[in-house]
Amino acid sequence: MKWWAQQNKKDGYTTISESSSPTVGSASFWLALAVLQGAKVPQSVTMPTVKITQQDLSKWDTLGDSDVAGPSYDYSWVKQNLLTQ
Repeated sequence: MKWWAQQNKKDGYTTISESSSPTVGSASFWLALAVLQGAKVPQSVTMPTVKITQQDLSKWDTLGDSDVAGPSYDYSWVKQNLLTQ
């Protein structure tokens, strides 16, 4: 992300990045907790991908060299987005 931002400032480089979320494990943890608390979980759930566009880059361009871009998933997000699928 840092390289992308630097190149954009240098010569106007633009791109888009999309991948599965490296933070999906945290959603899995919260989903497992919901199961332990008796929640009914759909047989299949779909996690959104991480999509970073040029317009979103400023949210991510301060990541360190060993950091990864990924949203935070908390228990509230899991209840609102996974348990309702």
